[in-house]
Amino acid sequence: MTLEERLTKLEAENRRLKRGAAVALIVVVAVLCMAQARTAPQPAEASQFTLRDGQGRERLRMEVTQNGNPAINIFDQEGRLRSSLGMYGISFYDDSGRMRTTLMNDLLYMSDERAHEIAHIYGDMHGAELLLFSGLGSGSTVLRADPSGSQLRLTGSGQQKLLRAGE
Repeated sequence: MTLEERLTKLEAENRRLKRGAAVALIVVVAVLCMAQARTAPQPAEASQFTLRDGQGRERLRMEVTQNGNPAINIFDQEGRLRSSLGMYGISFYDDSGRMRTTLMNDLLYMSDERAHEIAHIYGDMHGAELLLFSGLGSGSTVLRADPSGSQLRLTGSGQQKLLRAGE
């Protein structure tokens, strides 16, 4: 092979390498452009989201209620509502669906399995109050503290005893 033939062959190989490098560069630039053009994920929006367990049972529901307030409800394996979190508080329910405990901004309320009120604690800037009930409606104890002083009131069997601080 002569020097001229070797030079022609080398120039042809050089052109092929340049073309290959140009194609590779174009592919890399195209991939980078496509990656930048991909849009960010859009937020999922709905008026209700439901989470289900492996058997398809509803276990949690996030929703906007009919009055326009958000709520989160938690269900047990049998589909019974066990807890509810809303704008104004959180409630807990027993196996029969009765609300047993509610905690709000300024109130804690508890009831027994027959839905009789057994206790509540209430407080605001004017004072605080603890009420304990027998659950049968036959007696109660009220402890109240406010700017005018503290008092303890006991009721039962148609009678009432009131004790004030300092008496």
